[in-house]
Amino acid sequence: MKSIIALLAIFFVSAPLISQSHRDSLYQIWNDSSQHDTTRLNAAYDLAVALRTNNPDSAIWFSEWEYYYASQNQYQPQRARALNTIGIILTYTDELLRAEDYLNRARKMYLQLGDTSKSAFVDNNLGNLFLRGSHYVQALRHYQNGYETFEKLGQNERAGIILGNISLIYMEIEEYDLALKNLQKSLQYAIEAQNQVSEVYKRINIAIVQRELGNHNLALEENYIIDSLLEEDNYRLRGILNENLAISLIALGDTTKATLLFMKGIEMNRVVNNKKQLSNCLINLGGIVKSSFPDSAISLASEALEVSTSSGNLDEICRSSELLYELYKAKNQTTQALEMLELFETTRDSIDIEGAQKELIRQELQREHNIEKQQQEQAFNEILDLEKRNQRRMVIFLFFSGLLVVSVFLAVLKRRRRSSKIEIANLMNEITKLKENKPAPELSISIEEQEVHLDKSRLEYHIGAKLNPSDWGILQTLCKDPFILNKDLADQNALSLEGASSSLRKMYRLFKISGTSNKKIVLVKEAIRISLDN
Repeated sequence: MKSIIALLAIFFVSAPLISQSHRDSLYQIWNDSSQHDTTRLNAAYDLAVALRTNNPDSAIWFSEWEYYYASQNQYQPQRARALNTIGIILTYTDELLRAEDYLNRARKMYLQLGDTSKSAFVDNNLGNLFLRGSHYVQALRHYQNGYETFEKLGQNERAGIILGNISLIYMEIEEYDLALKNLQKSLQYAIEAQNQVSEVYKRINIAIVQRELGNHNLALEENYIIDSLLEEDNYRLRGILNENLAISLIALGDTTKATLLFMKGIEMNRVVNNKKQLSNCLINLGGIVKSSFPDSAISLASEALEVSTSSGNLDEICRSSELLYELYKAKNQTTQALEMLELFETTRDSIDIEGAQKELIRQELQREHNIEKQQQEQAFNEILDLEKRNQRRMVIFLFFSGLLVVSVFLAVLKRRRRSSKIEIANLMNEITKLKENKPAPELSISIEEQEVHLDKSRLEYHIGAKLNPSDWGILQTLCKDPFILNKDLADQNALSLEGASSSLRKMYRLFKISGTSNKKIVLVKEAIRISLDN
């Protein structure tokens, strides 16, 4: 698994190769002091990128020149870029402590400049650094920071690249469900961006994860899609593809086709010197032919052991030594069998130690996940409590607001009733005074039952309109009882309730009575005043 991780992690931070002619032109630009500062700085950066894999010392020299020249001229973005480049180069050369220092300085500088996108790139490079050193918790933390930043900025393709790197951690510690979840989302981003190269890498890892989960039919589907996307001369990826196809076919019982694919995989991986995939194919093919062709199986397993020993791959050393032990034992070659058994057991113990370390990492990641989950739950509960407190405050506010409104309403109503009572008393006193033609007792609401003769002609002259019999009857009835209800007023004048109300509205308009709740009394007072006015 580690070879895949190294391949993909480097792929995501590498720039395209620069031709020699282009490199020479960059040297000329960098050496030309008449060029603009930023042009020379960019040339130094491009040279560092071009040289960082095959000549890291020269690459670091150009980056250091870029850093110091940018410092002298206050070009802050170029300073941060140079620090990031040096950190990447030191990661390649496994100087991880120095690399971490440079990358942290670059990240801090980008944050000070407010360039969160570039700081997210540095987070990805820090993740690659810790992944290379098998510090998975720190790697995951930096990858997560970078992913969240890119997603927040809407840079989905870059977010997808980091999700792919996150999946590598879960693949390495054998958390395949989490790896698949991140890979599928990362694949979607690659498809949306129409980045076919990135899509191929995502599908390769999805196929591997599906295979590890035992979903061999799904793994085959992914591999066939990869086959349609890859160019024929891409031996590095086709070597991986052939091995993956063969392993799934063995699980599904098709050993004949698997044998041919392993043979193709061996040939391609030898061409590109992919030791991890080569030893895998050799061991798997040896396992297939060990019963029919034991000598060929020994040859294949021996080559696998030699390749895996040179690369230091414990898993492949363990598998190849176990296969050789079985083959030598079957041929009664006791000395060789015991040697392979001892190598197998020693290597297995080392793998068990490594497995225990991975388990500790899984537990640490789980603890961090649980802590994060608890923090999220605590934050959620705090939000709920805040909402409940706000709701209680709102209920209390609405209650007291309603109480205040009711109190104000009752106070206004009481005041209006009192004002109305006083108005009624004053009006009744005026009516009484008009009837008796003498001063009325103050604020008395009594009325003497004495006959009042309204002058119809004078009233009609005053209002400029004729009073029909219904209007005249209602007016006379009101003079006898100003407090009479509309229903009783209608009954006494043989009218409908609506008819009586209509007649009253008409007389209110004619006598210009408005702005009071005691219109009937005011109407009576005006009618009496006009009739008695000399």
